[in-house]
Amino acid sequence: PFPPTFYWEFRGVALFQARRYREAIEAFSEVAQPPWWCRCYLAACYAHLGMHEEARIHGAEVLRLKPDFSMTDIERTEPYQNSADIQHLKDGLRKARLPE
Repeated sequence: PFPPTFYWEFRGVALFQARRYREAIEAFSEVAQPPWWCRCYLAACYAHLGMHEEARIHGAEVLRLKPDFSMTDIERTEPYQNSADIQHLKDGLRKARLPE
């Protein structure tokens, strides 16, 4: 009855890519201590929803957890086969004003 943390992380990623941002936010919110990359998805979700203040809050948390963050980190850590999928995430991160 209690799925492991990685369940919520993977569910959140799948929902994000399905453009079901509110559900993705709910899934990522189940992660007790989200790592920096989960915060990236949260920032991108909020940015794609036009909720810019929330996107900036999560973007700031990304930078707190990973001060040397860059888009290259996302390209290295997120194993997308299709470049359009990683571009979708990067577009959200740009909207959240995270550095290139």
